[in-house]
Amino acid sequence: MAEFLTGAWVEQVEPLFADLGDPGERVQVVVTGGPEGDVRLGGTDDPDLVLTTTVDVAREMLDGTLDPNVAFMQGRLKTAGDNALLLRILPRTRSDAFATRRVQLQSLTD
Repeated sequence: MAEFLTGAWVEQVEPLFADLGDPGERVQVVVTGGPEGDVRLGGTDDPDLVLTTTVDVAREMLDGTLDPNVAFMQGRLKTAGDNALLLRILPRTRSDAFATRRVQLQSLTD
Protein backbone atom coordinates (compact mmCIF):
# COMPACT_ATOMS: atom_id res chain seq x y z
CA MET A 1 0.00 0.00 0.00
CA ALA A 2 1.12 3.54 -0.68
CA GLU A 3 0.20 6.90 0.82
CA PHE A 4 -2.75 8.52 -0.93
CA LEU A 5 -1.74 10.63 -3.95
CA THR A 6 2.01 10.07 -3.69
CA GLY A 7 4.00 9.09 -6.77
CA ALA A 8 4.10 5.47 -5.61
CA TRP A 9 0.30 5.46 -5.20
CA VAL A 10 -0.21 6.98 -8.65
CA GLU A 11 1.97 4.28 -10.23
CA GLN A 12 -0.12 1.57 -8.58
CA VAL A 13 -3.54 3.00 -9.38
CA GLU A 14 -3.01 4.60 -12.79
CA PRO A 15 -4.26 1.47 -14.63
CA LEU A 16 -7.56 1.76 -12.74
CA PHE A 17 -8.12 5.20 -14.29
CA ALA A 18 -7.32 4.17 -17.86
CA ASP A 19 -10.91 3.34 -18.79
CA LEU A 20 -13.00 6.06 -17.15
CA GLY A 21 -14.68 6.82 -20.45
CA ASP A 22 -15.75 4.57 -23.28
CA PRO A 23 -13.11 3.58 -25.84
CA GLY A 24 -11.83 6.72 -27.54
CA GLU A 25 -12.96 9.03 -24.73
CA ARG A 26 -10.08 10.60 -22.85
CA VAL A 27 -10.85 11.52 -19.24
CA GLN A 28 -8.34 12.96 -16.81
CA VAL A 29 -8.75 13.42 -13.05
CA VAL A 30 -6.74 16.18 -11.38
CA VAL A 31 -6.41 16.30 -7.60
CA THR A 32 -4.93 19.53 -6.28
CA GLY A 33 -2.85 19.83 -3.16
CA GLY A 34 -1.48 16.29 -2.93
CA PRO A 35 1.48 15.51 -0.68
CA GLU A 36 3.81 15.85 -3.69
CA GLY A 37 1.78 18.51 -5.51
CA ASP A 38 -1.09 18.24 -7.96
CA VAL A 39 -1.80 14.75 -9.30
CA ARG A 40 -3.07 13.91 -12.78
CA LEU A 41 -4.67 10.53 -13.36
CA GLY A 42 -5.81 9.25 -16.70
CA GLY A 43 -2.50 9.77 -18.42
CA THR A 44 -3.59 11.69 -21.47
CA ASP A 45 -2.09 14.92 -22.79
CA ASP A 46 -5.23 15.96 -24.65
CA PRO A 47 -8.26 14.92 -22.55
CA ASP A 48 -11.84 15.31 -23.71
CA LEU A 49 -12.89 15.93 -20.10
CA VAL A 50 -10.94 17.02 -17.03
CA LEU A 51 -12.38 16.47 -13.56
CA THR A 52 -10.66 18.55 -10.87
CA THR A 53 -11.03 18.36 -7.11
CA THR A 54 -9.10 18.79 -3.88
CA VAL A 55 -7.36 16.17 -1.77
CA ASP A 56 -10.09 16.30 0.88
CA VAL A 57 -12.91 15.76 -1.62
CA ALA A 58 -10.97 13.01 -3.39
CA ARG A 59 -10.46 11.25 -0.05
CA GLU A 60 -14.19 11.49 0.75
CA MET A 61 -15.04 9.98 -2.64
CA LEU A 62 -12.47 7.22 -2.15
CA ASP A 63 -13.86 6.46 1.32
CA GLY A 64 -17.38 6.32 -0.11
CA THR A 65 -18.65 9.10 2.14
CA LEU A 66 -19.20 11.46 -0.80
CA ASP A 67 -20.94 10.48 -4.02
CA PRO A 68 -19.21 12.01 -7.08
CA ASN A 69 -22.63 13.16 -8.33
CA VAL A 70 -23.13 15.11 -5.09
CA ALA A 71 -19.60 16.52 -5.27
CA PHE A 72 -20.34 17.79 -8.78
CA MET A 73 -23.71 19.29 -7.76
CA GLN A 74 -22.07 21.03 -4.79
CA GLY A 75 -19.33 22.47 -7.00
CA ARG A 76 -16.66 20.42 -5.26
CA LEU A 77 -15.87 18.47 -8.45
CA LYS A 78 -15.05 20.89 -11.26
CA THR A 79 -15.14 20.07 -14.96
CA ALA A 80 -13.52 21.35 -18.11
CA GLY A 81 -14.18 20.07 -21.59
CA ASP A 82 -16.96 17.84 -22.90
CA ASN A 83 -19.82 18.10 -20.40
CA ALA A 84 -21.89 15.66 -22.45
CA LEU A 85 -19.20 13.11 -21.62
CA LEU A 86 -19.54 14.06 -17.95
CA LEU A 87 -23.28 13.35 -18.12
CA ARG A 88 -22.50 9.88 -19.49
CA ILE A 89 -19.88 9.18 -16.82
CA LEU A 90 -21.65 10.37 -13.67
CA PRO A 91 -24.39 7.69 -13.74
CA ARG A 92 -21.66 5.04 -13.89
CA THR A 93 -20.48 6.15 -10.44
CA ARG A 94 -23.56 4.46 -8.98
CA SER A 95 -22.83 1.10 -10.61
CA ASP A 96 -21.51 -2.08 -9.02
CA ALA A 97 -18.44 -1.82 -11.27
CA PHE A 98 -17.63 1.61 -9.83
CA ALA A 99 -18.08 0.34 -6.27
CA THR A 100 -15.70 -2.51 -7.05
CA ARG A 101 -13.16 -0.07 -8.49
CA ARG A 102 -13.42 2.12 -5.38
CA VAL A 103 -12.72 -0.92 -3.17
CA GLN A 104 -9.69 -1.74 -5.34
CA LEU A 105 -8.39 1.79 -4.89
CA GLN A 106 -8.95 1.61 -1.14
CA SER A 107 -6.99 -1.65 -0.94
CA LEU A 108 -3.99 0.08 -2.57
CA THR A 109 -4.18 3.16 -0.35
CA ASP A 110 -2.52 3.74 2.98
